[in-house]
Amino acid sequence: MPPCYYSPSRSLSTARNQLLVAPQSSHPDLLAPLYCQQSQPEHMTGVLYLLHYQRTLDIGQSSIKSSEVRSENLLKSKRPQGKLKARPETLIVGNSAVKDVQRMCGKNTKVLCFPNDMVNNLKERILQIADEYPTVTNIVLHTGSNDVSKQQSEVLKRDFTGLLNTVNSLNAAVFVSGPVPPVRGGDERFSRLFTLNKWLISACADHSVHFINNFNIFWERRHLFKENGFNFNKSGVKLGHASFCVTIFKSW
Repeated sequence: MPPCYYSPSRSLSTARNQLLVAPQSSHPDLLAPLYCQQSQPEHMTGVLYLLHYQRTLDIGQSSIKSSEVRSENLLKSKRPQGKLKARPETLIVGNSAVKDVQRMCGKNTKVLCFPNDMVNNLKERILQIADEYPTVTNIVLHTGSNDVSKQQSEVLKRDFTGLLNTVNSLNAAVFVSGPVPPVRGGDERFSRLFTLNKWLISACADHSVHFINNFNIFWERRHLFKENGFNFNKSGVKLGHASFCVTIFKSW
C-alpha cells in the first residue's frame, strides 16, 4: 500500500480523519507509518508527519501522566496509616488527686488533671471539655479540696451548686467524687471536709447527680497515702480508680 499524502485542496481537519495507523506498531498511536487509499502530492508529506508526530507527543504525555498517577496512588495505598485515636467513653476531671489515675485506666478512659483548680474553675471549663469529647457517656468530677483551705464554707456550697446546675445540661452521666478524708492537716480541716461530704450527698441527690463517697473508703487508712498525707500512693490510686469503676457500673 502506498504512503499517505495529503491534497492541498483539502482542509487540515480532513487530513486528520484520513490518518490510518499500521497494525504492526507496538503502540497503536506511537510513530506508526501512515497509510491511506488515495495518493496525494508529495509536498504535503511533511505536514502529515508533523500532524502525526504532534499527536504522538500528546498521547505519550497523557500516558506518562496516567502512569505517574497510578504510581502515586500505589505508594499512598502502601503508606502505613496512623492509628486512629481512641474515643473515650469515660472522662475523669479533677485536681491533683486524679493525676496518677490514668495509668490505671484503659484506652476508653481519659483523665484530665488541673492541680490548682477550684470548684468555680471546673464549673467554667466543664462544658468546653465535654464538647471536646463528644463520645463520653460518663464524667467523674473530683474537686473541692483546694477550696477548703479558704475556710469559706458557704461560698464553697454556692460554687458547688453552680457546678451541679451546669453539669445537669450535659448529655452524660455525671459523678461527683467527694472529698478525701485527710490523714494530716488537723481537726479543723477534717471537720470541714466531713461537713462538706455530708452536704454533697444531699446536694447531688437533689440534682440527680451520682455521688462517690470517699470517706467510707479512705478514712483512717494511712497506708494508702504518700508521706505528705494528701496524695495517694500506688495502692491509693488503685483503690480510688476501683471506686470510680464500681460506682459507674452500679449506675447502669
